[in-house]
Formats: sequence, structure tokens, C-alpha cells
Amino acid sequence: MVSPSTMTRASETRCRTASIGNPHWVRESVAGIASTRRNRPASLQVQALKGNRARQVRRGCAGAIQAFPATAAAVVTLGERDFNEGDFPVTTYNGRQTGEPAPFDGFIGRDQDLTDTVLAEDFSASWTFNYAPLSISSATLTLGLYDHDSASPGSQVGGFFLDSLDLTGLLNSALEARGGGNAVYNIYTLTLPASTFTTLEDGVANFSLRLVGPTLGGTSGDSVLPKNGAGLDFATLAFNGGDSVSVPEPSSLALLFGSFFSLAALSRRRRSD
Repeated sequence: MVSPSTMTRASETRCRTASIGNPHWVRESVAGIASTRRNRPASLQVQALKGNRARQVRRGCAGAIQAFPATAAAVVTLGERDFNEGDFPVTTYNGRQTGEPAPFDGFIGRDQDLTDTVLAEDFSASWTFNYAPLSISSATLTLGLYDHDSASPGSQVGGFFLDSLDLTGLLNSALEARGGGNAVYNIYTLTLPASTFTTLEDGVANFSLRLVGPTLGGTSGDSVLPKNGAGLDFATLAFNGGDSVSVPEPSSLALLFGSFFSLAALSRRRRSD
């Protein structure tokens, strides 16, 4: 991944190379003027200066201020991927999640079983991605979910939001399409719609998810029960950026334009001689 700051430095380096040629360019230019002064008429000295070095400076300055298209890409992960698609981590899930940030640190809620109607609770969690703001042209969200029971009848996504944007239907479609067996771990990747890009571009993305029953329970996993506890193993937000404009740092522009004006001053002084 190439960060905007890295691209700016690369643009600055290319610009310096195009305009100066090598770090001794100014010294060589002055030496060249001195040599020309001994061997050529003054008018030819100025003409040579304009015809060679001045063209290099103009090209360099043009390179400094032109837009360099830059495709930014970023991947941000919260939590840690601890399991593989289709795993059945009934006895290991909470232990593997220990020490990770909430809500990725353990099972949330509790499925209702045939004897417990008091402690049962639906999964509900929220998490926030933080990253440098950028222009976005596409985005995906990947979730690792455990025991979310989407193979049971009905819809198990009670609500899924990016800030105030309702993405419930998007996630529910993914969960209903595959996976979601009792106590099974599945990984889902959602392609986020363009309507989310403006919200994502500010560098802060707040997601919230609530799962609901009916769920699969009972000894054989075939009883339909009202509450839905689950585990969120990890969440990864990935996006690509559209073309952006990288403007050189002020120090780069100062160097280039300083070289240009230095040559102009030498030219004027030469004409006065």
C-alpha cells in the first residue's frame, strides 16, 4: 500500500530529477557560464543558457505543479482472525479471543436453550475503524462470525448500520446465502455500496450489528429458539481510492523556483556585463 505521504515524496523526487538532473547542476551551470563567457559573445552565452538549462528548469517546474494521479489503498483490521471457514470451535472460541479488543474478545449474548429463558440474550455490538481520510472508489467489509445461526428459519440480522446508513439487507442476504449452521464459524465479505463512500472517506467508520432469533438449539441443534448469541472474531475494512492530486511540499516548490530565479538573475547580470 502506498500512502499519500510516500507518493508525495516520490513525486518530489521525480520532480527534482526532471528539473535538476543531478545534485551538482547549479554548480555546473555556473561553471558552464564562466566557460562560455571566455569563449563566446555575450548574446550567445545568454542564448545557450536559455536553450539548455532554462528548458530543464521549465520542464521541472511544470512537473512539480502538474497533478500526479495516485491510487490509494488501505486495509484496516480489528480483532484477529483465529479460525477458518467452516470450523466448529465450540470449546476453543472464548479462549482464542482472550486479550483482543472488544467486541472481538469473546462470545456475546446467549442462545436460549430448552431450560433457560432468563439469561438468553441477543448478540449486539459496535466497533469503529480509524484511518487516514482518502478518496474512495470501492470498499469491502469482511466479518468472521461464529454461531450466528443464519441457517435457521427467518432472518437473523436484526440491524446492521454504518453510522446511520442501514446495511441490514446487505448483510442478511450474505448470511442467508450460505453458512450459519449451529456453532459453525463462517467468513463473509460484503461489497459496500457507493452510498457509503462519503461516510467512509472521513477516516472514521462506525459499525453496529444486532443479531436476533430464531436460532438453532437443543441437543441435536434442530430446535428453533428465540434468542441469538454469537461471536464476532474479526472485522476488516478494505478500500481502493480514486485518482487524487498530489501537490509537492512547499520546500520542493521553493527549491525549483529558487533555481529558476537564480538562473534568471545570472542571465540578467551577464547581459549587463
